[in-house]
Amino acid sequence: MNIEQTLVDGSTYAGSVKDSLINYLLIFFNFLPVKFATSSPRIKWGAYWVVIIFLVLQIALWFTIGAIGVSLIWCALAGINLIQFIRDISNRSMLLIGSLIIALAGIAYYALTLYMIVTVAHVLAFALGAGLFYLFTYERIAKKG
Repeated sequence: MNIEQTLVDGSTYAGSVKDSLINYLLIFFNFLPVKFATSSPRIKWGAYWVVIIFLVLQIALWFTIGAIGVSLIWCALAGINLIQFIRDISNRSMLLIGSLIIALAGIAYYALTLYMIVTVAHVLAFALGAGLFYLFTYERIAKKG
């Protein structure tokens, strides 16, 4: 398989309009809270780094194991949104809550329609996205006394 075909198949779910539409909408709705609900530049850059890491990982999987799709990216974004939800009680906007519900619905849909390994990948990407975002944006609190 050539590079162009791998990129096309990977990014379009091998031509599946339905899966492409679902997954790119999941990316869109899970990116909105990162873009609009986050005010701190440090937090935004932490989120952007997680997305870059998962984009590179997703493309590497297309070439190494023949994976298709972009689900690792929206799962990582959902993990970022979960940390934002837990971390900032005052910032529990409908946008943030809605994005988490949509992501969980996406994971549930694919859990019911695809192989178990896909669900494992989604859950791991969700957890790893949350963990990396937490590490990238963790603030040390100096102990006094």
